[in-house]
Amino acid sequence: MKNFILYLICLIICLTGCGQSHTGDSSSVDTRRLTCLVLGYDSIICYTGISGQMQDIQRGKITDSVFVREIFRKIKSGGLSIVLKPGGGADMLSNFQEMVDLANKYDVSRPIVDSGDANEDKAFAFVTPEMVKTAMRGEKQPPLKLDLPRDQPDNSKALSGFPISLQLVILLSKDKEIYAYTGGDMRTGKKYTYQGIADLVKDRKSNKNFSVVIKPAKNATYKNTVDMLDVMTTEQIKHYALIDITTIEEAYLHQIYP
Repeated sequence: MKNFILYLICLIICLTGCGQSHTGDSSSVDTRRLTCLVLGYDSIICYTGISGQMQDIQRGKITDSVFVREIFRKIKSGGLSIVLKPGGGADMLSNFQEMVDLANKYDVSRPIVDSGDANEDKAFAFVTPEMVKTAMRGEKQPPLKLDLPRDQPDNSKALSGFPISLQLVILLSKDKEIYAYTGGDMRTGKKYTYQGIADLVKDRKSNKNFSVVIKPAKNATYKNTVDMLDVMTTEQIKHYALIDITTIEEAYLHQIYP
């Protein structure tokens, strides 16, 4: 799932307004700091000092209130700055936002946003995705292209061997707008929530001929697309593809979601 999330992480850059942003090697900056590596999966790694001489390394969960409280107590009592570094795990974006919110809750000075460096990579295999680094440098982002782990490239013929009658086509629009249909006829579909889609594919996945096609509209967000891919992974759907939406489908979406 890591590759899916890399594209969602680009949205993290909108949070860099919470503090100063750096893109250099952390080993050369102020030592009076606590660095928090936001791995995703609710997991974080924290250490004090520079990355070349890490001290008091701690691993924990954002959901562990005792652990989090101790981290911020250390920051406050030691007069430390906090540095947040995005990784590439699932739910990293929401985890990052939680850390920003917690910093505000504990009245900690605005966090610095930085990228992982070679020392953290060596110690924890922690790497900030290149797409995030690009955005942090203020460079133009490449078009959305999700790297899906499948046997065939994602294109209009990726699932050509599966019957249309059993194929679920999911159209994504804007942030949380989902429309899906089966059998090749758009008019037979209906609107869904993410949970509704999860329930639907879970019910059908036992059929070896079942397949799913995901088609984001031009106005679909990264988050919308990645969340749907998360559903496919969570429900262990074996046969699915992410391909371009057709002009007709996009026009139909505009009618449903004006």
